[in-house]
Amino acid sequence: MRKEIEVKFKIARFGPIIERLRRVGAQLEWRGREESFYYDTISQHLKETGRVLGFRREPNGQNVLTLKSIVPTKNHNHSGILQNTRMVDEYAVETEHFKETHRLLRHMGYSAYSSQAHQKQHWSVGGVSVELNTTGRKKYIEIKGVPKLVKQTALFLNIHR
Repeated sequence: MRKEIEVKFKIARFGPIIERLRRVGAQLEWRGREESFYYDTISQHLKETGRVLGFRREPNGQNVLTLKSIVPTKNHNHSGILQNTRMVDEYAVETEHFKETHRLLRHMGYSAYSSQAHQKQHWSVGGVSVELNTTGRKKYIEIKGVPKLVKQTALFLNIHR
């Protein structure tokens, strides 16, 4: 389990971001189509308790099952880090069997209430992950990591509120 900040920004173009990432030696870990599925019980027990159960197939072939819980904070700005941030506890496990994992979740009483396919680039730099995400015509950048590094990365990439 790790605590991290997730910051998501809508942007117009990836070009300037990629240029800055390369300038600091960021590594492109993978790129391609990612499929994500979100599960809950019929009574929406996870949603009611502030949790999200997700399962995704990444372009690099990894299948990742995650359970995220939003951590309550007094200051949603996280001590001046950035607006629109959230602190999460995240559990993640990789599985080799995509279809069987879906089947197992259904047998455990969960059903997929949403799915999404998007194009992604996953970069890593200095302990932070930066994902460039295209869903339909919308482009987003998501930065994940410990608060201090997320803030530094967002400021360097010239992405802030």
